[in-house]
Amino acid sequence: MTIILINVLVIALLAGAYMAWQSLQQEPSKRWPKLAERLGLKYEGPPPRMTGPWKSRQVAVQADGERAVVSFAVRRPEGFRLEIGPREAVEKAAGLVVPDRVEFTDPSDLAFNQRFLVRCKPQDIGRAVLDGVLRHNLLGLGDFHILAEGGRFTVRARLDSDSDELRGVFDLASSILDGVEG
Repeated sequence: MTIILINVLVIALLAGAYMAWQSLQQEPSKRWPKLAERLGLKYEGPPPRMTGPWKSRQVAVQADGERAVVSFAVRRPEGFRLEIGPREAVEKAAGLVVPDRVEFTDPSDLAFNQRFLVRCKPQDIGRAVLDGVLRHNLLGLGDFHILAEGGRFTVRARLDSDSDELRGVFDLASSILDGVEG
């Protein structure tokens, strides 16, 4: 009986140590130095932050609570605003009436329209920039929220995103910005 208790105790201690190690590895200050190197960015901290060029644009990634915030500068006139995010969250933040809503009417956009809401001022820029290929790529991106206003383009992504996911975010953000700044 004693041997069984000792084995159970050892297994519990090993499982606890593994869980503690996993928890530490999720900390941006532990993960991001290597992640920055894989992305060709520079790690700065504390607080944890990655910066550097991406497709001739300056990108910054920083932790904000449970999310990673990816930001780029936007060269667009005053009054420009673009928001793309989960439909429920964007509608809730906008209120009952969403005057700058951009709807896509192609039947192939049904999944995109059900999952995301796009707000853009002026609306014609949103329709022009977010073509079918870009909307399809945004569907594959997963959990994100994009907001461009006040000269900043930000994407809120998962804090534990790996280098491939962040490359996808960077590339989509660059594509959207190329279209917006045209």
